[in-house]
Amino acid sequence: MTDESTFWLFDAVKRQLVPPTDTGSILGGAGVQLGHGCFETILVDDGYAGFLSEHLDRLFAAAAVLGIPIDPSVSLWREEIGAFIKAATKTATSRLRLTLLSGRADLTTGSSSGSFLLLQLQPYAARQDAYDLFLLPWRKDEGSPLAGLKSISYSEHILARQFLAERASGLADGASCEGAFLNQSGHVCEAVWANLFVKHQDQWYTPPLSSGCLPGIMRGHVLAQAESGGLHIKVADISEDQLMSAEAIGITSSLLGFRPARSLEGRSLDAESCRELAALVR
Repeated sequence: MTDESTFWLFDAVKRQLVPPTDTGSILGGAGVQLGHGCFETILVDDGYAGFLSEHLDRLFAAAAVLGIPIDPSVSLWREEIGAFIKAATKTATSRLRLTLLSGRADLTTGSSSGSFLLLQLQPYAARQDAYDLFLLPWRKDEGSPLAGLKSISYSEHILARQFLAERASGLADGASCEGAFLNQSGHVCEAVWANLFVKHQDQWYTPPLSSGCLPGIMRGHVLAQAESGGLHIKVADISEDQLMSAEAIGITSSLLGFRPARSLEGRSLDAESCRELAALVR
């Protein structure tokens, strides 16, 4: 498969484009060498990047936790990103990834000098079928300093995808698979690429941020829309027993919107009852 991605690379502090030939400081930086960085993925539809300001706010918040410097102007980065999308767009729907990489780092103090923001745009087409959900054999650490951050140290998610690929190979219809992480306390945390909403005894729940889950942009949008529309979603810890006996489960992300799960560990779920939440993201 041909990689149709287009890239722009910025000095994230000076907000200046980096020449393609100037890669030494990037390759030698802590972002590449140590996986010190964070990222955002954003759906671009007809040239419009959805929830861009919210994604930038979350990127800046993660950068502050990680100690990575970046120009904090949302409006100016919106202009740069808008110019990039205009120049790079080739299809009606694309996936925009913003990757903030730490520059040179002092390994004795952990301090970082400089950083780079990589903009990447590639064609994207989301599958529209429901998911088969599986419980993952590893647990998220809600006490980790990286909990709730989109850190580029994503190896556990890659291992989760490999685990799910094995499960998918046993499905006759080639359906999409997604996994659910529990945390160290035994409560539901999140999916591999998304947040989770669980319907148990006719009540919708979603894990609190204290579970270690990502503060998802679409998760926040669904909660806000539900509140304004009079639909009560309880933000509370969800036990493994509640998950395994749920009537319905949905996942949300900026790329997927809201998608229902059709089964959990082979047990059929009521995907139709997810319509009330799916309607909130249209």
